[in-house]
Amino acid sequence: ITKAGAWKLGASDVWADIKSGAYTGADDYPADGISFWDGNAGESKYIFTNGVDAPQVWNGTGNFAALGGTPPKGRKILYYAGRIVLFWIDVSGTESPFRFQWTGVDDMTDWAGAGAGSQDIPDMYGQILAAERLGGDITVYSHRSIHRISYIGGTLVFKNVRSVEGQGAISGRAVVPIGDLDIHLVAGP
Repeated sequence: ITKAGAWKLGASDVWADIKSGAYTGADDYPADGISFWDGNAGESKYIFTNGVDAPQVWNGTGNFAALGGTPPKGRKILYYAGRIVLFWIDVSGTESPFRFQWTGVDDMTDWAGAGAGSQDIPDMYGQILAAERLGGDITVYSHRSIHRISYIGGTLVFKNVRSVEGQGAISGRAVVPIGDLDIHLVAGP
């Protein structure tokens, strides 16, 4: 996966373009993707986003296709608590750099039904730069703060707590998850 497309190494050791025609990519937004087992379909899925186009899905054969339902565009994507979660979203041309949105449980195309929703991170100092799984939670980074998002269930679904104030990550690519640790580069004081 690159910012401009998707390729698969074929049987003859030749790279084949497998992107859909709707995927345009952009120099400003690197692609981000997840791989997970879709129990409803009985197969592995790979979903990626680039912040410019609708999220794309691939099941291992053919070309990528636009993810069904009404997903927003997003710059970061994770699979967490049985849901697809997008960060720094864009709904109908309106960017929300402090918001994350998730699907209903075990349905990657349900962005509006029961269990689906969105939430702003109101006390975040700077835009969402990165989001990574850390233990049983999600850690969200901006330039000047780090937040922990935990699954709590019920109608609220997720709880957001600012963990660090005054320090964050210098960029979205400056955060590297390693097991139960995240290593990140911070800007100076």
